[in-house]
Amino acid sequence: SIGGEPLEVSTELRSLQFAKAVERQQEVEFVKAVDMRHCESADGVQHFTLRQTSYSSAPVDLETPVRQGGCMIRLGVPVLSVAWVHRHIEVLAGRVRGLDVRLLRQPSGDMELDASVQHFQVDHFTDGELPVVLNRRFLHINSRWLGKKAFVIKAKWLASSRLIRSVRLDMVPYWVNLEIGVLIRLWDLAESSFTSWKTETRHSAIPLEPPEQPGSPEDSSVAKGGSVWRLMNLVIRDLRLTVMVRSPDIGVVRDNPTARWILKLPTDMPNMDIELQKIELTDRFGSVQQFTGLLKRKFIRNVKYSALRSVVLSYFATVVKGILNALWWLFRGPFDALTVAKESGSPARHPMWWWLLPMVFGSSEGTYRAMADLLGNCVFFVVLVLNTIRQIVLGTPRKRVQSVLDGLVWGVRGFMLDAFYITSLQQLLMQTKLAYQDWGKMWAVI
Repeated sequence: SIGGEPLEVSTELRSLQFAKAVERQQEVEFVKAVDMRHCESADGVQHFTLRQTSYSSAPVDLETPVRQGGCMIRLGVPVLSVAWVHRHIEVLAGRVRGLDVRLLRQPSGDMELDASVQHFQVDHFTDGELPVVLNRRFLHINSRWLGKKAFVIKAKWLASSRLIRSVRLDMVPYWVNLEIGVLIRLWDLAESSFTSWKTETRHSAIPLEPPEQPGSPEDSSVAKGGSVWRLMNLVIRDLRLTVMVRSPDIGVVRDNPTARWILKLPTDMPNMDIELQKIELTDRFGSVQQFTGLLKRKFIRNVKYSALRSVVLSYFATVVKGILNALWWLFRGPFDALTVAKESGSPARHPMWWWLLPMVFGSSEGTYRAMADLLGNCVFFVVLVLNTIRQIVLGTPRKRVQSVLDGLVWGVRGFMLDAFYITSLQQLLMQTKLAYQDWGKMWAVI
């Protein structure tokens, strides 16, 4: 209402009320509320309905010039799932839990963004050893990362002055499972699913443009009239990513002949730790493309260095890596347990002996993790050496097992087959069949 009178729906009356408010030097403030409702029908179709719940305005007498009104948009989604369906079969799915987005526009024009995700996970539903592609890294039950949100971003900026006051990004450690066989299967399905998106390239004459001064694409965007912003503070906390790489199985290689050379590489790796150090930028000028290009170069340089160091430790110094990780776990277990107990308020309840119980449990957990890490890396080194020798001599990888009993059975069986040259004859027969199917009788005989 304006001046105590109800706001009519008629456009003429609304314009008249606006004119009166301008004559009285009043500020007209609009408040609109929208309610989104969700329901699921009997056939499984999801229905979302937007309904307007209220619409009102109120005048405020001002001696100062008219100010811009504020606005806040908040979006909360308990669970959000996005899936890729191929021929009525779910292939890949991403699941988000605890999505919370808040966008605030203050009367002064300052914008604030606060977005967070409690949990994010990506799963696949193709043939593979592990159905998880991306997930949070759960180290142990007393880990200090369990109570934190998976992804948090906070930003403040002023669009009218092209000023970015602060940007802060925080992310918990994550774990990535890269099974090359799964990636090849997903790539084949993507080529058959998204063929309609491909556009035919037509080679037409392109007019020559005058030469330009050499520079990066980010600098050229500013030269062409791009907006220049001032970044006061940007902080990206340490990012930790653990990557596990698994070589493909023979079934994938039969379906995709171009990937046969991958079997000859020792691609099995239990974990490759990639650590990106904290990045902080203060008082910088440039376009959005320049800022993203700068961050991209920093991330690529750090990823290359961290991945190279992790590959060297995982292949050539596996035992040394196991010893270092074991020593680290002996201190990491008690530290995490004490940190979680302190954050939960144990010192206030037991001022004198609050640290005793977390220290015992943390030492037990750290000792267990240290022994598991040491033995796991030593066993992986032995398996890597034996697999490499088998690959060089016989040209075929070992079969994978799912338990200790399978390992004993397949180990004895594989030793007998290799000792009596049965494996070599099987490989010869398989390569002959593949050559006959791909290139014909002549190459099969050769």
